[in-house]
Amino acid sequence: MDPRELVHRYIEILQTGAFDQLDKILAPDVYDHVGQQSGIQWWKDILSKLADGFSDTRTTIEHVLVDGEHVAVHLTVTGRQTGRFLPQLGPVEPSGKPFSWTHIHIFRVRDGLLAEHWAVRDDIGLAKQVGALPS
Repeated sequence: MDPRELVHRYIEILQTGAFDQLDKILAPDVYDHVGQQSGIQWWKDILSKLADGFSDTRTTIEHVLVDGEHVAVHLTVTGRQTGRFLPQLGPVEPSGKPFSWTHIHIFRVRDGLLAEHWAVRDDIGLAKQVGALPS
């Protein structure tokens, strides 16, 4: 699968919550440099926690850049914080507040699958928007 298609499919899976479909786009030994974990089950677990923490989410792809075996995606996620999980903070009380959260993800593609991942996210901005940290 083309790197751009892989990223679009990944975002579609995030949006729909069809995490069982990750098996089709992630390498079995996919490594996440952010969480320092590998394997598809880890991805399913962390993405499920994120999905449980937010509702009414919408992901907008701002840019996709491909350079050889690497693909970068700049995106914005909007929604409401209605669950207890926030990245980097763990359990927090749900606020019901809306948020707009920017990310940049870089994936390395191997044999047509996403095999490695790096990310820069505005987790502090997200936490401030939902009241988990002071403004």
